[in-house]
Amino acid sequence: MAATAIAAPLLESAAPSAAQAAPWRLILAVTVPFWLFMTCERVLMFLLARPSGPLLIIAPPAVRIGQHLLLLPLLLLCYAGALKIGWPQVHRATAATKHLALALLVGVRTYRELKDEKRRATRLESECTHSRLQVRIPFARAAHEAAA
Repeated sequence: MAATAIAAPLLESAAPSAAQAAPWRLILAVTVPFWLFMTCERVLMFLLARPSGPLLIIAPPAVRIGQHLLLLPLLLLCYAGALKIGWPQVHRATAATKHLALALLVGVRTYRELKDEKRRATRLESECTHSRLQVRIPFARAAHEAAA
């Protein structure tokens, strides 16, 4: 009987309350179908796309699906953070600032990733052009030097 009295508060604190579980249910109910649709749409779009030139590389479907699977946890955490910040009746300016900070954090991170990816793509394009034509094209060299 004493063990039950000691274990009861521990079990209650370990189990999430209905209020804590409700936002996650909402986040999952909205995000998972949307993200599944976006993943399918992107995969189908790029399956139907045809390279317009020899240097255009289209990632295979498995890579696109992997990309979306890797981004899903970040998306879920951002939605959870936004719901936690909320939109209170008072101190809306503070809440708006927090939402803006969250958006900028994700935006700056994404911008850096895209910038690095563009740098790698420019370098790859320059190497591809050089290997096919056996000559360095001035714009490719300038882009390669700018990327380095």
